[in-house]
Amino acid sequence: MPLSVSELRAALAALSLDSRGNKDTLKKRWLRANKLPRETAGSSDGPGQEEAQARRGGQPNPAPRSRPPDQEYDSFLVFDVEATCERIEEPWGKLAFAYPNEIIEWPVVLLQWQRRTPSDGQQSDTSAEAWDLVQVDEYHSYVKPTWATRISAFCTELTGITQDDLESAPTFPTLCSKFQRDFLQRHGLFTPENRTIWVTDGPWDLRDFVSKTCYLSNTPRPDWLAGEIIDLRLLTCTFFALLKKEKKEHARASRSPSPLLNREQESPPTAAGVAGELTAAVSAEAELQASLPSPVPSAEDAGLPVALGSAATPTPSTAEKGAPTTASSPTDYLPSHLLTAPAVLNLPSVLLALSLPAFEGRLHSGLSDARNASRILIDLARRGMVLEANRRVPEGGKGRERRWGWMEPGRGSQVILANVQRRWEEHIKKEKVREAQIAMLR
Repeated sequence: MPLSVSELRAALAALSLDSRGNKDTLKKRWLRANKLPRETAGSSDGPGQEEAQARRGGQPNPAPRSRPPDQEYDSFLVFDVEATCERIEEPWGKLAFAYPNEIIEWPVVLLQWQRRTPSDGQQSDTSAEAWDLVQVDEYHSYVKPTWATRISAFCTELTGITQDDLESAPTFPTLCSKFQRDFLQRHGLFTPENRTIWVTDGPWDLRDFVSKTCYLSNTPRPDWLAGEIIDLRLLTCTFFALLKKEKKEHARASRSPSPLLNREQESPPTAAGVAGELTAAVSAEAELQASLPSPVPSAEDAGLPVALGSAATPTPSTAEKGAPTTASSPTDYLPSHLLTAPAVLNLPSVLLALSLPAFEGRLHSGLSDARNASRILIDLARRGMVLEANRRVPEGGKGRERRWGWMEPGRGSQVILANVQRRWEEHIKKEKVREAQIAMLR
């Protein structure tokens, strides 16, 4: 194994990997690359190729997609749905997270790796070859709800989706079939040759909204909507936690009397390529304490298309114009070591913290949110982050779906839509009583 910083950088450059960062970062990146060798497209058949080819009826295997050696996934499906919702006035606004939401907008942005060379006219690092995430395709459809067939005025105000948008839209079961046939299969996603992972702005879309919609439409969760995912908020927390750690290490090194150490640390440290354990994302908040925001949504964050309290309701001007929550956007793209963690983890704040242009489009439009989340993932990849899974869905024991008080008892029971409204009203009444009792004890 290379020992000095210069040797590590030379070894990484020979592997076409990012050679920026301090010694610890470079060492982790080199170890990961040598622990996870990756065949590139067009390579010769390896062990087991004959058996796999026989299972396909003698047809040759499709060539595996090419990706950076230190990355584990070929394709990323950035996903941000919108769902039915009702207004719940304060102080009961947080009870709205238990509402029987049904997905009414299904936007997906597909990102894949692409080699970047100096001939592209882009600024390149010291490696001979670098990689970018690029947008390959989009899929967008409205979805006709099964239970709450008439969406509320609050829902239209928040998301911009109207009743007319839903009248001719497919139901959720039909949408799943069309999406699998027309998008997943067409791009060869979720295959051994094309490792694919979902990316969402928080866990709610895939954990909660999909679960509720599957229940209300009597649809089993598709296999391709379960398993490991990337929670973009946790990934952002990890990035800034690692960045803070490297800044501290750099500060200590800069105070060292050793000229050699100072010379090795002369490049600004970044969070690039740090192959942190998955648990690092979950513990990032504890490490940063008050200096980083919480990935849990708040009323001010308003990052979910659910029935939030009146304090979180967007003003008409914001809803109509799609204005971002930040008043200004940076004019210069900053290197990682000059970045400051965002105050909150909503999309506009994270874009600003990464010195990217301000939120583009209409906030709480599913397609706009997915496109802006894609911009964040693309930038984190360019800054050297290893895009690893940091959550699983469903999250319950043995892969069980979450349940809410308005659901029928028993996991295998058939949903009776006529009972949902009654059970929801009973559930929220009980929760208000419980919340009032808790408030009296404080």
